[in-house]
Amino acid sequence: MAFLPLQTKVYLAVGSTDMRKSINGLSILVEEALEMDPFSGYLFAFSNRRRNQIKILYWDRNGFCLWQKRLEKHRFRWPVYPEDMMEIDQRELSRLLEGLDLEKEEQKNRPGSYFWKKESACCRMSCLAERVKNSPNRISSRYSCLMSRQQSRKMIPKGIATPGLLAHIIVSKFEDALPFYRQEKILQRMGVDLPRSTLCNWAVKVADGIEPILSLLQDDIRSGPLINIDETPVQVLKEPGRSNTSKSYMWVYRGGDPDKPVLIYFMVFIFR
Repeated sequence: MAFLPLQTKVYLAVGSTDMRKSINGLSILVEEALEMDPFSGYLFAFSNRRRNQIKILYWDRNGFCLWQKRLEKHRFRWPVYPEDMMEIDQRELSRLLEGLDLEKEEQKNRPGSYFWKKESACCRMSCLAERVKNSPNRISSRYSCLMSRQQSRKMIPKGIATPGLLAHIIVSKFEDALPFYRQEKILQRMGVDLPRSTLCNWAVKVADGIEPILSLLQDDIRSGPLINIDETPVQVLKEPGRSNTSKSYMWVYRGGDPDKPVLIYFMVFIFR
């Protein structure tokens, strides 16, 4: 791994991993089991039950790289601990790949190495509440509690899309006016194959996931003295029980506290 920066972090999956898994399988394992971002650029190392194979997965600018080593004799001295993941540096990784005992080396020279311990939902909620409390532009405590509770589950179960990637796609679509077909071409130039159908499905999943936040926004809109509404007729294709020529309507609401107005977009399919 001499071609990587020395400060690159290395994480070991301490348990046993099925070596039949390739890039897709290991990236899902990083995100779901280890609760890490596979696109972070960190090194994620895995070993099989017999400890004669090691695979290392990492993201390199525009694509995943998978490095593998298999021993014809002997075994790797892979750490065995109840924790799911262990962080080491590249010097320790080199010792591990050479077949040296990492545990003895750590006890002698590396007291700073530590095992990765997953944060509980309560811990994440407390940290978020503290950040919100100290922020000059803090949001409502109702939203912060809701957001912290949602962190315990994935927006797309068993999916490889990280929260950062989903946020980038949604912001590009609705804030920067980049349609999905343009985002698809941009990602293709970066070496990432994500068809627009996948982007669209992800957007629908995000919309379903933030439904509780939309409900809170509705309550805030109704709490003000005045509600402004703008109506726009739209045409919706493949709407159940209606022809393609039927008119539907979209409303944009503005209301809530006059000093801090909020906006919410509604798509309602009804006859006039």
